[in-house]
Amino acid sequence: LHEENNISGASKKAESEFKIKFPSVYNHLKNFKKKLNERNVAETGIRYEWYALQRCAATYRSELDLPKLIYNETSKKLHSYIDKGKLFTNKTLFAIVGDDLEFIQAVLMSNVLDYKYRSEFPSHGDPWQGGRPQFRGDLMKKIHIPAASPANKSRLSELALACADAAMKNDVGTVVILETEINQIVYRLFDLTAKEIAVIEAAVNP
Repeated sequence: LHEENNISGASKKAESEFKIKFPSVYNHLKNFKKKLNERNVAETGIRYEWYALQRCAATYRSELDLPKLIYNETSKKLHSYIDKGKLFTNKTLFAIVGDDLEFIQAVLMSNVLDYKYRSEFPSHGDPWQGGRPQFRGDLMKKIHIPAASPANKSRLSELALACADAAMKNDVGTVVILETEINQIVYRLFDLTAKEIAVIEAAVNP
């Protein structure tokens, strides 16, 4: 029923289907109906059924089945993973759906963006002294991904895939080599000067 656009808010039809398909679960939850209804009187039984935590995001639920770039909310450095297995995440992870995910991943994980995150994003503690920037969705969607030639885009995609493979094997030496090449390409894409590059590298790799 989550794909039926004509259903909005609490649905008797949804409750009936739930009761028929999962009678044991329904009957168990019914023992707590009064307390469940009292959780959030502004929404429970109005936006979603009394037994539900919250109505799922039906407007974009189908997109979660697509290949996506998943990244974390808070950490010393950004962590990311390209999922092609229809994984669902919890609220402390975000996802980017679209084309050229490996290319985007390479840019987002680069020194240039690491410098930006630490310089501009809210952080738990000093981000230059082990603090953890917050990679919030509202901030990440404003990140500028530079234009790239087909050759650069292809190479960065290859490097991102190779880097992920090396990381899975805990091959730190190879990861460092691959990340160095990624950074050199991204520096060029942002048209940075030698002085600007030196500032970034001294800051993120003290």
